[in-house]
Amino acid sequence: MAKLTKKQEKEVDKEVTREVRERIIGQAKQLGQGVKNQAAFVKAEYRRHTSTAIIAAFGFLIALVWRDLITIMVDYFAKIDTLAKYPFLNELYTAVIVTIVCVIGIIIITRWGGSQPPIQQ
Repeated sequence: MAKLTKKQEKEVDKEVTREVRERIIGQAKQLGQGVKNQAAFVKAEYRRHTSTAIIAAFGFLIALVWRDLITIMVDYFAKIDTLAKYPFLNELYTAVIVTIVCVIGIIIITRWGGSQPPIQQ
């Protein structure tokens, strides 16, 4: 094997250093892209789970309002004394209004949470 001159050794070192630097930069770019993909995935999952929780809360609220109305209606029809006409009408209006507001909220939250499909890993 022939011995390299100092100038040739410097050139070889320079070339090796350049190749190593390019590889490191390429790996750093890949790592950065992987971090971006993971961040996008976490954001999409956060939105999906948050929207699910909010929708469940709306559904629970609707159930509570209707439960109150049904309880009042059962109490009303169970009573023989019906002097006060339609005492449950307030609860009925409340239940209908809350249901409409919650359904609109569910639609908005569903669109917010489901607007971007989760990134596949």
